[in-house]
Formats: sequence, C-alpha cells, structure tokens
Amino acid sequence: FGGFKNTVKSYNDFSDEIKNGVSTMLDFIKTVLCSGNENTFNYMQKWIANMCRGNKNDSLLYLKGDEGVGKSTLSDFLVEYVLGRKIAMKSGSYPLVSGYNKSLMGKLLVVFEELLTFSKSEWEGVSAQLKEMITGTTYNYNDKYEKMITCPNLNNYIINTNVSAIQHSEGRRYDRLVLIMRLERPFFVL
Repeated sequence: FGGFKNTVKSYNDFSDEIKNGVSTMLDFIKTVLCSGNENTFNYMQKWIANMCRGNKNDSLLYLKGDEGVGKSTLSDFLVEYVLGRKIAMKSGSYPLVSGYNKSLMGKLLVVFEELLTFSKSEWEGVSAQLKEMITGTTYNYNDKYEKMITCPNLNNYIINTNVSAIQHSEGRRYDRLVLIMRLERPFFVL
C-alpha cells in the first residue's frame, strides 16, 4: 500500500477554492452520474467515503453510456486529486484476461476503462473472477516469472464503458454487487 496522497483534515480547514471544487464535483455526481436520484447519490457518496477511509466496498460502480457523457470524470478526479497514483490506477482488461494481475496489488481503487466485449464462455470466467475480486477479502496476485502470492484485497472497482461490458448484470450474481448507471446525456464544462 503506497499511502494516501492527502492527509485528513477538517472540511472547514480547506480554502474556499477547494470547497467550491468539491461542491462542483458533488453536483456533477448527483446531476450527471445519478440523474438527480437522491438514493443513488447517497449510495455513491457512502461508497466513495468508505473507500477514501481505506476500506473495501463489496460492490463496484458500473458506468455505461455514450462517448462523451462524463463517465471518466469521477474516476479521473479520484485517481489524480483524491487518492493519487500510488494507490489508484486505471487499467484495461489485461489483468482480468491474462492472469497477470500483480499491478492491482495494494491499490485502493482500480478503474477498468472499456473492458473487452467477451464471448459467452469468456464472460463466464471473467464474471466469476470479478465476483471474487469484488467480494473477496484476500486475492491471489501473480506476475510473469513470479510465484503467486495471496494478500489482503483492498481493491474497489469502477468500470467505465460505452458498451455492455457486464453481461447478464440483472442476474443473481450482480444483485447488490453492482451499482449500474446508464448515462444518457453528455456533460460539458464551460
């Protein structure tokens, strides 16, 4: 674990500029990602707060929508400004399909950008792996030419995608594991 980017301090100790930035991000989350739904917004705030305290959530955020609607805005903000690159990362499908996943070890946040579209049989293997990654307290990490090691699973996951990356997300396996947000309107910064 590489350590947090920022130290904990009272919200009142931050500058007005930082407070305004936080307000803008919260407005973005509520308006764009949660479509104004208060229950979804509260859930997301609790999910993010729990993660920022160093805890693992037992669900992932699945953000699906057209290109340019703002899916990556939240994850980019969390990686760059809140957590830092020592404990947060963006990845493609490689750690899920290759078996070489050591890059995920010690990360508090893993963002999967544009997962591959899997065949039905490939998806069954990836789906089982994702469920274990989401809910498991430990995880087996492996890299080329190294022995597999078992370590605490700190990872929280966000999937940002333009396509249906999670197949059969309405099924039992993803009930209560995935907060699914289908984004329809673009977000523009003026």
